[in-house]
Amino acid sequence: MGNKYFKGSKQSESTSRKLVRCFSDEMSAKDAAQKCGLSERAVSTHFREFRNRIAEHGDPDRQLVEHVQVVIVPLASARLEKSTEESAPSKARILVMTQVGGRVCIDLIPDKTGVSIRASLEKYVHKSATIYTNKHQCFAGVKAWGFKKHVVGKGGLPKLPEQSGDSSATRNYWWFWRKTQSMRKKAFGIPSKFLFDFFKESAFRWSHSSQGIYKPLLRILESHPLIRIYPETKRKFVIPKENPS
Repeated sequence: MGNKYFKGSKQSESTSRKLVRCFSDEMSAKDAAQKCGLSERAVSTHFREFRNRIAEHGDPDRQLVEHVQVVIVPLASARLEKSTEESAPSKARILVMTQVGGRVCIDLIPDKTGVSIRASLEKYVHKSATIYTNKHQCFAGVKAWGFKKHVVGKGGLPKLPEQSGDSSATRNYWWFWRKTQSMRKKAFGIPSKFLFDFFKESAFRWSHSSQGIYKPLLRILESHPLIRIYPETKRKFVIPKENPS
């Protein structure tokens, strides 16, 4: 029987599920290799492909509603204290959208113009949601885009309101960012070319923190499996020498 999570691979389906379990438990590549009986290099490759699948297909199945906090962070430095500076050194940025219920969406935007922000908000945030931003001029047209409930907070990072009876109301951008930075330190830093995928993974873990990412990631791999591509080998045809008579 073929592996529905990894097409064209000789790896068994049970081994693929073990790898997904190790990835969901945030195990290191070395520990996962010992548990699954694979090389550390192979496990690292699998983990990188898991992050690619999460970055491409790990967005929530429905838009964010109710109270949503929107923050812009430079992608290169990815530092919290520089998230609101107009003279940030990086051009590429990520838009972090955090809902009171604990769901997070992250999108890559080329700049801090209203055109880039509007496309992300319309994709991930429902029109009826209450959006909380800072006083930056890039958020000036939020109401004109159809989001009638726009609250401009004081300071660099707007705070979400506490909701009575909601124990997860305090799980806002601050808590998400602290968790993300701890994951980054645990991984001994992330190369800049993999930084966006890392943030998408962090948002995916945060949004599924109540049940874990094991089953959601399996569903993604089942619908978008990994594909093993074997390189073509160039055979050299050698003309045999004639035997001397």
